[in-house]
Amino acid sequence: MKTSKTEKRAEWLKSVAKEYEKSRIHEEGSPTNAKYRRGMSRGGWGYLAWAIEKAGLRSSKMNYWNGSLPTPSTAINEGYANFIKNNCPRELF
Repeated sequence: MKTSKTEKRAEWLKSVAKEYEKSRIHEEGSPTNAKYRRGMSRGGWGYLAWAIEKAGLRSSKMNYWNGSLPTPSTAINEGYANFIKNNCPRELF
């Protein structure tokens, strides 16, 4: 049976859950736009937010709006984003 990339990411996240949770940083600011909320990543994290949810972990997922007439992107807690960037196997990133 073939395992999807989202499922592989979720399995990896489960295996590093304690370290992942410790990487969370404080957030404050806008409750509706991650662009104006300190402690949030930039957009583009939707594909990993799915895996984070599938792993049963929190992400602080939030819309990231930028520009005029923008389409929202997905941001997550910046500490989580940095942990994933620095530790996720390249084939899963």
